[in-house]
Amino acid sequence: MLTYEITPENELVITHYHLGIEIDQEEVVAGRERFQIEEPLAASIRRRLLRVRPSSLEGAEYEIWPLGCEYQLHAHVEVSVAFATPEDDVGVFVLPRQCQGPVVNEARELIRNVLSELPQSEVVRNFPPSDD
Repeated sequence: MLTYEITPENELVITHYHLGIEIDQEEVVAGRERFQIEEPLAASIRRRLLRVRPSSLEGAEYEIWPLGCEYQLHAHVEVSVAFATPEDDVGVFVLPRQCQGPVVNEARELIRNVLSELPQSEVVRNFPPSDD
């Protein structure tokens, strides 16, 4: 699993985790990089990602899917975007690989554009796309 986090201090943290197969296995950090990003870029990313933010942050176990994408148990997730507040309120937008359609493609393009603006990372370059 590859995660990107933008902290309130505009630090970008990119982490590659190996996840255990068993439910009780812990995740292992395979790589992590930290970058300080400029305020205008961080603000732009936050503003654009508001388009996929859940209207209420009800917890990580509650997720929203793009309009027109039917919920599927055990879907293969292409990308998810988590939102959190300082009070630990969390909401998650999930984009399954199998979903298609104009709204889905717009969300996919938005997230790809945001990721393309982030600093180049060795962790990302060395991430095995099919192993996690």
